[in-house]
Amino acid sequence: MPEVIKLIFKDNSVIIELDNSEKLKVSYEAYSMYKIRSGLNLTVECYSELQEESQKLGCKEKALNLLAVRARSVEETRRFLNRKNFSDMHIEETIDFLKQKGYLNDYEFSLSYIRAKMKSGRSGKDMIIRDLYRKGIGRKIIDKTIRESGADVSDEESVFEFAMKKFMSVKDKEDSLMKVSNFLRGRGFDYETINKVLRRIKSDFNE
Repeated sequence: MPEVIKLIFKDNSVIIELDNSEKLKVSYEAYSMYKIRSGLNLTVECYSELQEESQKLGCKEKALNLLAVRARSVEETRRFLNRKNFSDMHIEETIDFLKQKGYLNDYEFSLSYIRAKMKSGRSGKDMIIRDLYRKGIGRKIIDKTIRESGADVSDEESVFEFAMKKFMSVKDKEDSLMKVSNFLRGRGFDYETINKVLRRIKSDFNE
């Protein structure tokens, strides 16, 4: 069994260097509990448990680093950790920890995501809903946050401004209004709002 040759103390963790070139990063609590010291020959049981502790801490740190970049849904975080080859048990323990700390909250994430998309004015309700589904948000949360954010009612003026930018780039082409219509539909805007906007463009440019 490997021998501990060096201990490196970080903020709330300890890196255990072993004579087999392996490095195990564990919490300070785990280090204290197992009474780790330089020169200690690890038993089979202790070695196995320290590896487990290292995996657990690694999973948590990877998730926290991910969320430090930007907010994610629960399912996005789970998929990320799966790609990093952590065990299902460690992933679910990490997910539970992050929920308890308030770092993962699908309702808050969904509401924030919708508001950001609405502010940009480049995405309609249908596209927002599709995006949230892809991120693993459940139907009940999507329906609730769509209503609470006001995304179920299109802002005609914002859509008109967005449509005008597209129209100006295609107005000299054949079927320009159809191109604008298809563009807006592809961005998730509803047919009623699209038709109103197209009528305004047609009126303004005598199309």
